[in-house]
Amino acid sequence: MPTGRANDPAPPRRGAPQVLSRPWPQAGGPRPAASLSGGADLPPPSPPRRPGLGALFLGFLTAGALSFGGGLSAWIRREAVQKRGWIDDRQFLTSYALSQIIPGALNVNLTVFIGSQLRGALGGLAALAGLMLLPLGFFLGLGAAYGALHGTPAGVWVALGLAGAGAAGIGLNLSIGIRLGRRNLRGPAPFAVAGLIALAVGLLGIPLLWTLLVMIPVSLALTPRAEPLAAPLAEPLAAPPAAPPAEGKDGAA
Repeated sequence: MPTGRANDPAPPRRGAPQVLSRPWPQAGGPRPAASLSGGADLPPPSPPRRPGLGALFLGFLTAGALSFGGGLSAWIRREAVQKRGWIDDRQFLTSYALSQIIPGALNVNLTVFIGSQLRGALGGLAALAGLMLLPLGFFLGLGAAYGALHGTPAGVWVALGLAGAGAAGIGLNLSIGIRLGRRNLRGPAPFAVAGLIALAVGLLGIPLLWTLLVMIPVSLALTPRAEPLAAPLAEPLAAPPAAPPAEGKDGAA
């Protein structure tokens, strides 16, 4: 009779199902897209919860209160994208472009558009109320004071202070343009389109509406179509070869 080793695994029985084990990846590594039995993919992450009307009001109230000297778009992006995570940079850039095409004040259009995206018509009204509450009261008082001080020595200092705040606003607008460009412009074609629009509107004085009517089709034609990425299916694992029968130390008796 053959005597096998105590630690040797027993050979699999003929016809018995073989269970294949697959090591789970380490923490931080990619996880398998599907189970070995062909099951469904892992559930996608749940979308972020929509903000309440009060949160929209407070967020845009903060943006309106901190945007001294202009640069309001940069503060709106800080609250909606960076700080609160309501939308991402691509959504903000799309909202910003549409707000420039629609007649009206840019930042008012942007505020109503973002609020409506998140909470409908009531969200747009809540965001607009938060944005305009403090600046409206502040500039009503400042305008009355500036009119009263105009032509006096104190009025000169007020004018210098407003000029310095305007320079800060220009710097904030440049910073938001640089940040959005670094994250959303990929390849030479988008940089060329952005440069042509800046040249046409900023230097040549062509109206923005006519510039966009020409450059939007050009941008769409130059933008490559991104194909949706499908989750890779797990490849079936081949069954390991059956272990040979264990032999005793001294061979068969």
